[in-house]
Amino acid sequence: MRLLLVGFGFIGRNFIRAVNEKIALLKRADKNFKVVGIATSQGVLYSSSGLDIGKLSRLEKASQYGKKFEFRASVKDLLEDGAVDIMVVATPTNIETGEPGLTYIKT
Repeated sequence: MRLLLVGFGFIGRNFIRAVNEKIALLKRADKNFKVVGIATSQGVLYSSSGLDIGKLSRLEKASQYGKKFEFRASVKDLLEDGAVDIMVVATPTNIETGEPGLTYIKT
């Protein structure tokens, strides 16, 4: 399973920390489980081979990860290319419009 996390604020960072703590269980359920992308308002950190979850769990900003990754222009590109199997949206949501998450769901 290839996971994309949209949002790396308080909720997103804590989601990654929880994934890091439960990685053995996740790998037992799916030996191919990996976090392939983190999308923020600054861009998308992406690696088809998977990002280092331990490293991510220690960061405050995705931009601190380093330069060894493929830059993808948008979440929409990843979804349309079939580069991810599951997406977790951890962004602030407008309760009247459902955005930005609603657009991702429709893609």
